[in-house]
Amino acid sequence: MHPQQEERFWGFPLFFQPLPCFLFQIISLFVEFCVYLRYEIKIIIIIHMKEFAKYIGVIVMLIGVALLVIPFLMGSTNNTNLIIGVLLVVEGMLGHIFVNNMKKGSTVSNIIWAIILLFLPYLLFFFCKKAAYTEQELAAYN
Repeated sequence: MHPQQEERFWGFPLFFQPLPCFLFQIISLFVEFCVYLRYEIKIIIIIHMKEFAKYIGVIVMLIGVALLVIPFLMGSTNNTNLIIGVLLVVEGMLGHIFVNNMKKGSTVSNIIWAIILLFLPYLLFFFCKKAAYTEQELAAYN
């Protein structure tokens, strides 16, 4: 070997030889932690999704309020911003009433809700209601 060249291990000088093993250990521990975290987050999401679904109407209302406030603070309000913001506030209020209404409802009442809420938000709120309450909880109120 040439005296100017130093021996290398995986591109590292020999005096850094323990470094790749240490990096592999850190990477494997990080991957293990990510897998554990994914499992824990999945459990937390499943447990708390029921509570989150109950408040989807309030979240839609807050998004509507944000769409009203942000253009106002920027000084660029126009009718489109106002209409969309007010529509989201009203949809959120009606959606909150629909989701937390414990009556199961007939086909006619569901059609009326779909007309009032518009069709796409009705589907969002309908599936949130299904996620928020079990059949036993709904049956207790009917």
